Amino acid sequence: MFQDKKISICFYSFLLIITVMAACKKESPFQYRSKPQIIIHGSDNRLNNSEVHFVKDTVYVFATDITIPNGHTLLIDAGTLIKANNITITIEAGGKIEATGSVDEPIVFTANSIKGHAGITEFEGSWRGIQIFGNASGQSSGTLSYVRIEFAGSSAYYLSSAILLSNVSSETVLNNIQVSYSFATPSFTFTGGNCNASNLVSYASAGADFILQKGYKGMLQNLLAYRHPDYAEGEPDGMYIRDTSTSPVISNLTMLGPDLKYGINPSYIAGLPSKRAGLITEGGCKFHIRNSLLYGYPAKSFINRTAYYGYGYFIDGTNTALSLNSGESELSYSIIYHADTSVAFYLPPNVYPPYTSADLKDFLLQPKFNNSLVTDSSKFMFTDPYNYFSGLPNPLPLTGSFLLTGADFNDPNYADPFFNKVNYRGALGADNWMQGWVNFIPLQTDYNN
Repeated sequence: MFQDKKISICFYSFLLIITVMAACKKESPFQYRSKPQIIIHGSDNRLNNSEVHFVKDTVYVFATDITIPNGHTLLIDAGTLIKANNITITIEAGGKIEATGSVDEPIVFTANSIKGHAGITEFEGSWRGIQIFGNASGQSSGTLSYVRIEFAGSSAYYLSSAILLSNVSSETVLNNIQVSYSFATPSFTFTGGNCNASNLVSYASAGADFILQKGYKGMLQNLLAYRHPDYAEGEPDGMYIRDTSTSPVISNLTMLGPDLKYGINPSYIAGLPSKRAGLITEGGCKFHIRNSLLYGYPAKSFINRTAYYGYGYFIDGTNTALSLNSGESELSYSIIYHADTSVAFYLPPNVYPPYTSADLKDFLLQPKFNNSLVTDSSKFMFTDPYNYFSGLPNPLPLTGSFLLTGADFNDPNYADPFFNKVNYRGALGADNWMQGWVNFIPLQTDYNN
């Protein structure tokens, strides 16, 4: 093959309809006992301390931006619930956030809203998110572990992302983090730096699930991008890697799309190469991706009953294509699912002439890469991935699924002890690392109300 020849902000347009539907269904198992509730205003003296400490026996409502400067620390105990509207939490270079939850007591950042009403508008029931700025010196920016971030992000905010990690070093600990219902923004954005992260969940994002850009060079494992058919409007989505100096190493990514399930928001303009895909690489980036699953496009619009198409893998930019062809970049030991094989891989015209999308498919399906293309979704044997409202969605593969075997880490890029040398491909195996702390139904969760 090669070697031979914006984000929409209508994310919540119909959220009230969805809320009513959800309210008529099964109650959430995440019920919070009533606790004292304190509103944190800008005049609160504790914000002037070098260590700003929030504890689990109190619920905090942030009514002001929280900024942690150089030399200061934001300390949040396991089990703490923080509610916010229209504010940002910022960790400046040299500052730290120490937010270490647990399986039984995750730390939750959510909207200051009654049950079922979060995220109704951009300024009611949503907030701007967490942004962490490192200083590229190898200094730790702290810890985020067993943390949920819900209804965060703002299209009006120039650094909008539910969680932004900018120039953060590998000394920082990042694991077991879920972002749900990001408002018209990406869930996770990694900008520069070399921080590593594992066990990340992006659920029902309005934009990209993971953006890696501007020289990010970290290692990532066990990433679940879980799309929702009612909230799939924005683009790009999935895993989006861009910029010439960006070069991540990734294992066990699952992009789980709606697989022709009807939704309210999905749209598609015929004839335009929409950047909706499980994986998008562009701008001369380099990457190593193994043991992953790109699954679940297209979706259908509930309004006009027509399908819109996304891609399994979308590659843009001549230098990006050249790095894949030369072996500087890699996609291997991975599975691409699409009901329409003609759009499972997409190479735009004139990016790498004379090669086409069909050539890209032939190239990546060569035996040496150990990739496969699947057209029947039932073969994956997921437990119950589309049970969005009548119960709890469950994306785990059942016993006997071919996802539980076939991983390979026999490559110098994956020799680092950061990588857990698992057998499964995709984000989830027989050992459910999401058990106990992940919540797929925050709209049905009663947060201290």
